[in-house]
Amino acid sequence: MEKRAQIAARKIHETYSIKYPINLIQLIKDLNYTNFNIELFEKSDLPKNICGMVTFINDGYEIIIVNKHQLKGRKRFTVAHEIGHIVLGHCKKNIPLFDTETTININITMMWQERQANIFATELLMPIREFKNIYFNQHIISPENIADYFQVSKQAARIRITEINPIVNSHN
Repeated sequence: MEKRAQIAARKIHETYSIKYPINLIQLIKDLNYTNFNIELFEKSDLPKNICGMVTFINDGYEIIIVNKHQLKGRKRFTVAHEIGHIVLGHCKKNIPLFDTETTININITMMWQERQANIFATELLMPIREFKNIYFNQHIISPENIADYFQVSKQAARIRITEINPIVNSHN
């Protein structure tokens, strides 16, 4: 399950020669030239607990809606997470997948599709190879600087740090 999500994100990096921070709008355009028909919308009238949603509608469009009130780094993770649902084939016609703070939270997710979309989003936005390079070789180690480099939230940067650095992980 985890490997499938990582491999899918890595394939996107290889196919589209991604630079950092990843331009998600351009990625959606690139994906639309291949097998997808993704539309992205920001809405200000979503309930506060809804980060985003994705649905596949009858005429072949995958619709991503993100909550406009999220902070930039969180919004980027939500968009990447919803792209993950699409790329990994989680979407069923006319059945929306809603993501809340609970379902999108990397630490507590239990549902396999949500966990898989989180792994995809993490690998898409902060690929392990580039993350290790900036962390161990360039010594960009603070969550704030990592978040700035990849344009993700500090929370996402902290979680990724604990995934790759066993010393940090053992102190938590």
